[in-house]
Amino acid sequence: MIKDTYKYKLTEIALYIWYLLEKGKYVTSMTKIQKLLYITYARYMVRYGERLIDEYPHKWSYCPVFPACREYLLKGDYEDPDLDYRTIKFVKQVIEDYASYSGDHLSELTQDKAWDKSYIWDDVIPDNFIYKLTCY
Repeated sequence: MIKDTYKYKLTEIALYIWYLLEKGKYVTSMTKIQKLLYITYARYMVRYGERLIDEYPHKWSYCPVFPACREYLLKGDYEDPDLDYRTIKFVKQVIEDYASYSGDHLSELTQDKAWDKSYIWDDVIPDNFIYKLTCY
């Protein structure tokens, strides 16, 4: 059972991902950040049984997206947010595992069973789909 609670705001984790990509000198794009955010969201849910952030991913035509993410990231305010040690370690591991992939490759990767099983475009991908069908 997934707890309907969350630890952080979307902005905190998205900006931290952007910060880590910039710090690691990885090629960065909005697509790449969106996909890394989704992988982080899914992995965290599977590992800890709760949501990491306050937003839900939506099913868009090519892959999962957090619609509010783009607005926040365009501000370019990437600073090191106040995250607990477990979350910092967790997000860094996702970056280590996936940051070398292109945004296009990550888009293909995140067209997973949870995304595919969601029926309505631009609707929320249910957490129970992500929890049961994710293999990151």
